[in-house]
Parts: sequence; C-alpha cells; structure tokens
Amino acid sequence: LTDGVITLRASAPEDNEALVAGRDPLFHRFMGAGHPEPNPVACVLAGDTLVGWIDYDTPRPWLDAGEVNVGYNIFPEHRNNGYATRALELLVTHLTEDTDVSNATLLIHPDNAASLAVARRANFSRYDDVDDECFYKRPTWATN
Repeated sequence: LTDGVITLRASAPEDNEALVAGRDPLFHRFMGAGHPEPNPVACVLAGDTLVGWIDYDTPRPWLDAGEVNVGYNIFPEHRNNGYATRALELLVTHLTEDTDVSNATLLIHPDNAASLAVARRANFSRYDDVDDECFYKRPTWATN
C-alpha cells in the first residue's frame, strides 16, 4: 500500500538487521527490548528507504472480538515527518479492505507525547485507560 509519500510492504528476514538497529532509548522506554528477530506486518518505506515498521496483533486481554492492537516504530532519524500517522492510516485502510477487523486500537504510555499526537491526528478516540496506559480505538470503516 502507498499514499504517494510512504509505502507499506511485507517485512522480510533481510529487514531484521535494520529493524533492530532502528531501536533507540525512546523505543526501549515505551516498547521494551523488542524481539531479536522482528517480523512486523509491514515495513514503512519513504521512497526506497526503510524508515520503520507497523504491526498489529490480537492476543491481548483488553481487546474485544474483532479488534487488533497496533504498534509501530519510526526510526529516530526519520521521526517528525508524519510517517507514523501515514503508516497508521494505510494500515487502517488495509484492515478495512482486506480483513474482518472491526476496530484498530492503540495502547500508549501517557508520557509518549509523539504517539498520543499520532492517535489524535489519525482520528482515534480515547476510551478507558488500560493498566495506566491510554487506550484508543478507531473503527476500521472510518478511514479518511
């Protein structure tokens, strides 16, 4: 998928080194250690440059049936270009067009100002907090 600025493409084993190298202290603060062999749903590219990843999963106790939890990381040198918001919009489009998912959700640490801003820009609505983290939802049919 592409919006003309970024492209989401399936991740491949040859992406692992770059995906791990893109972890910085901010990543570790909010995402933990990360898997040593990451396999996200999609890599985020700006032109031909790998700038991050986006992923979703379902085995979370706070999710209702038909919901997925979305996570993402834009590498430090590529942040503040709108790539996370664009990637989230493209992922919601994919979920709308290609899956039976009813809601995309985000669970964001309250100190993660950048991700809180992404949630607002991508039209996610705040719900009750989960484990002291901010919980957001967006129906997949509400794409822009």
